[in-house]
Amino acid sequence: MRQLGLTILSPIDQAQAAALDTLLRSAGDDIENQTLIPFSTLTLLHFASWVIFTDGTPGPQLIFESNFDGDATSFLRQLVQKARPALDQIYSHCTDYAAGKSNETVVQYLLAHVLYTDTFYVSCGGLTLTQILQEDELHSRIEEFLGQLPPGTDAAAARRSIQNFVGAAPDLQWASQPAPPYPLRERLRVRDFAVLIILLAVLFGPLCLGLKDWGIWLAIVALVLLMLYAILRRKEATDPSISNTPVEDAQPSLAKMEQLVSRENRRPQNHLFSVTTVKPGMFRYALLKVVLGAIEFIGRVASYKGTLSGIPSIHFARWAMINDSKHLLFLSNFDGSWEHYLGEFIDQAAHGLTGVWSNAVNFPRAWNLIQGGATDEQRFKDYARGMQYYTQLWYSAYPFLSVVNVLNNAAIRSGLSGPMDGQALDAWLRRF
Repeated sequence: MRQLGLTILSPIDQAQAAALDTLLRSAGDDIENQTLIPFSTLTLLHFASWVIFTDGTPGPQLIFESNFDGDATSFLRQLVQKARPALDQIYSHCTDYAAGKSNETVVQYLLAHVLYTDTFYVSCGGLTLTQILQEDELHSRIEEFLGQLPPGTDAAAARRSIQNFVGAAPDLQWASQPAPPYPLRERLRVRDFAVLIILLAVLFGPLCLGLKDWGIWLAIVALVLLMLYAILRRKEATDPSISNTPVEDAQPSLAKMEQLVSRENRRPQNHLFSVTTVKPGMFRYALLKVVLGAIEFIGRVASYKGTLSGIPSIHFARWAMINDSKHLLFLSNFDGSWEHYLGEFIDQAAHGLTGVWSNAVNFPRAWNLIQGGATDEQRFKDYARGMQYYTQLWYSAYPFLSVVNVLNNAAIRSGLSGPMDGQALDAWLRRF
């Protein structure tokens, strides 16, 4: 089963913004003991957040982020069924929400406010919430069992004992079967085929236009690409940038820093909510769409097994253009501290990050689309902090599991079946 993500944006009544902020913070400040939303009953939900974007158009906006298993309608119906009182309390602060309607009407309200997500990344593709929780329990149970084995038990005997233990436990019978695969067909989207058709049309343009000389066609394509590159280089030289601003003048205020840091590192996972202003003009809009589409495709088709550009700490992330593409929204659920997360971006994915945010106002100076930018470490971190907003309410269904933990647990289950010996057997036992 594939995971999906919804980004739902609703306009907030200006007079109700402060009350909504208080309501969400009261739950978010103590997520384990809050009684507003019955998260434990939402069996499809991995991560969720409600955040307030105060600089929205034409006023403050409520953004609901959700990462879940299955299709959007099924998830929203479960959410409304299990958490209807909470949704009424939250969305009664929005200008166009009518409380007292049927559950299906609320589902349709939420669907009507869904934003198009340009880039949606899932690190552990195909792993459902149920599977992740079950495999974590399996790991714990086997570790406890291994403590009972006699010292000096050889590797092959230890694995047979583990298999027998799992096979004899009525509540672990599911683990004896391999997890369902996550085939390519589930990772492909209709738009992938549309892009393929466009590329084929460009490649076979002479046939479409009746030209006989491929050289002329290639010259036309090359000329167009050179013209686009020249436009990019000119804009990179003239677009607004903070590249000449002293680092100490580019840092966010101390009050904002204290507020952001107060929410972080309460658990091994953290959440990032950022909104940047897109540079004006159709060229920047089109370029940003292409870059986000390329990242989305690579992440979905090739980087769904725990790492994105070598970064092993992202659970779910997304970029979406909002407010008539004036703003670029970035939401991420990740392992470790903010400093470590940004450091991984700089070390492993600076080119990709620069390719995206070089299309945003005040990003450190970039050239050739992907060079510079994020590699200017201090200015980039100051920029990232400056564009970050406070997360009022954030939820994780498995807050103490890293991406590495999740994949390690899946590998333990996988190793229960099929032949295994030698180095593979030793490597599997070292997972405990």
